[in-house]
Amino acid sequence: SPLDLLTENSMLVICPACSSKLDLGDAEAKVLGKNKRRTYPKLNIPLQTELKFDEVIYKVIARLVYQDGWGDYTYEYLLFNPFFGSFYLSRYENDYTTSRPSRTFLKDDPFSQKEGDSNHSYDGQKWKFEEKSTMKLRFVEGALPWMAKKGDTHEYVALVSTSDKNLMLEVEREFG
Repeated sequence: SPLDLLTENSMLVICPACSSKLDLGDAEAKVLGKNKRRTYPKLNIPLQTELKFDEVIYKVIARLVYQDGWGDYTYEYLLFNPFFGSFYLSRYENDYTTSRPSRTFLKDDPFSQKEGDSNHSYDGQKWKFEEKSTMKLRFVEGALPWMAKKGDTHEYVALVSTSDKNLMLEVEREFG
C-alpha cells in the first residue's frame, strides 16, 4: 500500500492496509511486525483528517491511546503542518486540550515534588504541582518522529501556572 511520509522526521510509519510497522531509522526500511487492530470508540478522529487551528490547516498523522496510573485513558492525535510543525490534540474524558513543545525550564526537579509544592521557571513564571503518574501506550498508528510500541511507558508531572489556570506545563521522562 502507498505510504505517506508527512514529515521528514518520521521514524515510524504504520501501513494503513496491513498495519505493519516500518522502521525508517535505518538506511533500509524494515518490517517490524503486525499490529493487531483494536478499536477504541473514543479515538474518533481518523488519520489524515484536516483540522484548523489559528487559521492554519493541520493533518492528523498519528493516533495514540495511553492509559494512566489510575486506569483512565487519554486519546492523542499528532497534528502536522509542513510549515508550522506539529503538536498534539488530546482528549481526556470529555475535555480536549492542545499541547505544544515549550522551552520552559523549571528551576527545581519536578519529579521530586509533591502536592502543594510550587516551582519557578527561568522565564519568571510560578507553577503549582498538580499530579504525577505514569502513562502506558496501549495503541499507536500513523507516522511518528520517534519509535513507539505498545507497552512503552513514561512518567509525567503536571503543573499549573499560578497566574493563568488554563496554562499547564507537563514534564515527561521515560519510565525505568
